[in-house]
Amino acid sequence: TRSNTNLEEPLTVNLVNSDTSEATVPATVTIAANQSSGSFTVTAQDDDLLDGTKTLTITASSDGYSPVAANLEVTDYETLTVLLARELVAEKVVTSATVTRSNSDTAAPLTVSLASDDTSEATVPSNVTLAANSATANFQVTAIDDGLEDGSQVAQISASAAGYVSVAADLTVVTHPFPWQNFVNNKDVDGNGAVVLLDALAVI
Repeated sequence: TRSNTNLEEPLTVNLVNSDTSEATVPATVTIAANQSSGSFTVTAQDDDLLDGTKTLTITASSDGYSPVAANLEVTDYETLTVLLARELVAEKVVTSATVTRSNSDTAAPLTVSLASDDTSEATVPSNVTLAANSATANFQVTAIDDGLEDGSQVAQISASAAGYVSVAADLTVVTHPFPWQNFVNNKDVDGNGAVVLLDALAVI
């Protein structure tokens, strides 16, 4: 915005941003004739780093005017995303899931908290650690037999850690049609994710 009252001529204003890795602005903006102000777009940049909130300064200047500046804070949007191997399982079935961090600075390991919003339908470990220089880690999700003929129920599986935005996944758990049979893998009788001698003994 220009403060003067003689607005007959358009005015070109130079814009400078102190940190282009966090946001970008156009090089100039023009205030039209007979207008006191002009607008421009500030575009936040995703630097793929978990570096917290950064403050940058945008300065506007033009011949005959004193420069003015404004500060802008750019916050992180780094995510922890849960991806399920199966989105629909029967009760008592164990399925696998993956959590992925979106940032590129993965030199340090990261321990994330895991949660199910309905532990009567599905449970997860309390946490899992993403190894150094790794963007992903695997964990198991166990569908619970609640003893109810309640059809399909949805449990939301999420991962969280300081500074990250959680992107959860929905797991649909259906009442087991054959409680005595693992229809996902009929050799894994007890549904624990492994085919071992005890599975044969269970059948016997």
